Amino acid sequence: MLEERIKEIIRNELYFAFSDVKNPDILESCSCCHTENEKQEMLNNKPQNIPLDLIGKLEISWLSTFGNKQDIHYFAPCMLDADFIGTS
Repeated sequence: MLEERIKEIIRNELYFAFSDVKNPDILESCSCCHTENEKQEMLNNKPQNIPLDLIGKLEISWLSTFGNKQDIHYFAPCMLDADFIGTS
């Protein structure tokens, strides 16, 4: 397991690398994957502040019913953070 300081450095660099990606104006998905409240929560938070349960739902729905290329770029850092760095 990585030391907490190393995780923090990696996490900061990860979010910085994607910091120029524009926040989506809307999120398109089928209603069975994401409620309107969930989509608003994702839009109203910075990627690093999106709750882990919503990140998990994002990962499941990418391949079938959610988002476009810009959305994937915008939410990529929070998914990479959750999956590879882990929570502190």
